[in-house]
Amino acid sequence: MRHLILPLLLLAATAAEAQPDWPTVQAHAEAFARDRARDGRRLLLGPSAPQVAPAPADLSCSELYERRVALMRTQYDYRPPYTDDPRNRAAVFIGTIFTPGFYFLPFSAIQDYVGEDRRVRTERELDELRYASAARRCFVR
Repeated sequence: MRHLILPLLLLAATAAEAQPDWPTVQAHAEAFARDRARDGRRLLLGPSAPQVAPAPADLSCSELYERRVALMRTQYDYRPPYTDDPRNRAAVFIGTIFTPGFYFLPFSAIQDYVGEDRRVRTERELDELRYASAARRCFVR
């Protein structure tokens, strides 16, 4: 019986440590709400020219490179065009049998629209980081 209690206590202790504190949860919730409000504004008002601040002057070449790599990793996910997305084809097929299956199509369209807007903003930020790297001559050895 004792050999069962020790692992349970250890599991409970690690679970208690893994729980984030309230300020962290609140900060994440506020950031999520701000991002969704920005998405809603973009959907209502349409796309706007992305405003990207220039890269801070105090960043070293290696820090600029790390930021560029992190942004480039977000672009690796391939998404098929909306009309060729197999999820949409499945939604149409399911919708012919069960009408609520069609409810996925507007969600998918909004998801595609917002994703394209984020991709443009990421490209703009990458361009700014590339420009800052070139201005600091980071590619010269």
